[in-house]
Amino acid sequence: MATVNPGAGAALSVVLGAACGYVTNLVTGEWSWSLGAGLVLLVAAAAALAWWNHSQTAAAARRATVRQTATGRSVISGARITARGDSLITETAENQATIKDSTIETTRGAEVERKADDSRIENSHIVTD
Repeated sequence: MATVNPGAGAALSVVLGAACGYVTNLVTGEWSWSLGAGLVLLVAAAAALAWWNHSQTAAAARRATVRQTATGRSVISGARITARGDSLITETAENQATIKDSTIETTRGAEVERKADDSRIENSHIVTD
């Protein structure tokens, strides 16, 4: 899907709003079918731009989130994480725990939590479908 600079989208929205106001002023001063049709088209374009901008913002908000934490002299090493879409991955090592040479690979919408507490996880592979 094509993307547009947010500033350009905002500027176009302002121009469409101004054009709607101008044509509304003309329609109320002297009614004609062509002015009415032009106003309907401008309002439809402004609504379409607002809808498209909202869908772009919502798509950007659905990014993958990865949280990786090692506390209390714990170690996470050799971890490979591949998160797609709006996946949420949480990997935690606590209390001298070790997570080593492990992978997590997700598809869209997956939620994965891997936690080692005073323990060891090695060569663990998690793949979601």
